[in-house]
Amino acid sequence: MYFKRVRITGAGNVGIGATAPAVKLAVNGNGTDVYSTDAWIENNMHVQGNEVLSQGGRGRLRVGSAWGYSGIYTDVSSTSQANDLVLGASSGLVRVGNDGAGQNLKVSGLEGTGNRIVYADPNGILRTTSKNVAYLQHRLIVNHDNSNVGWRVVGPASTNMEVRTGDVIAVTISLKFRWTGGSGGDHPFFGIRINNGTCGTDIVDAIHHGTADDYPRGQWQTVAYQYVWVATCDGTVNFNVICDNNTDADDNSQYQDIVLVATRH
Repeated sequence: MYFKRVRITGAGNVGIGATAPAVKLAVNGNGTDVYSTDAWIENNMHVQGNEVLSQGGRGRLRVGSAWGYSGIYTDVSSTSQANDLVLGASSGLVRVGNDGAGQNLKVSGLEGTGNRIVYADPNGILRTTSKNVAYLQHRLIVNHDNSNVGWRVVGPASTNMEVRTGDVIAVTISLKFRWTGGSGGDHPFFGIRINNGTCGTDIVDAIHHGTADDYPRGQWQTVAYQYVWVATCDGTVNFNVICDNNTDADDNSQYQDIVLVATRH
């Protein structure tokens, strides 16, 4: 039976814009029976919900394709409002693939090298840490004169990492140090400064490196140290190499080949 653009086959299949519908309902194409198919829509299908959305209008769900892939997409509502897509299940469990099926979930915007921690922000939105390794390097010589006694940052730069409470961060520093003035038998203190307002005051791990005899005047000495920090805050923290010459006001010093590497474990 054929009524203009509607076709009903002897098997009872109905085609709209289809000359030989292969399934119970075929629209704009004959379709094919894939995994017990009853309805075939040749192009995208839109379903408008019966409820008024909290964001305005009635929802319109596109089923078919988006961005070059098969999928579902919530288009603007009947009142042209952007709205969210909600997935739910009566069991309370939403699955990605079958058990043991080896399906992966990829979220655009969360790409990055290495394993990164996924967490929920205060609004319940899943986010990832920005990176697992923070790196600082300064090869040029840095001078500190005798007018700047006490703890201070060595080098002009810092590096940072986004952390969550409980993250274990191993921070390794290495640098070269030498006295360039003065006459005392002093020894320097080296440290790592981890700074973020959310965490409170600076975290300083002081390193008493050697004695005065280990630092002859004018000779470069290599310093290397690792400190393990367990994050006490959520947010972005800054890492610096710091030093206190522990000196009288007649001592000058230089630093070179400063390297700091912070690694999340």
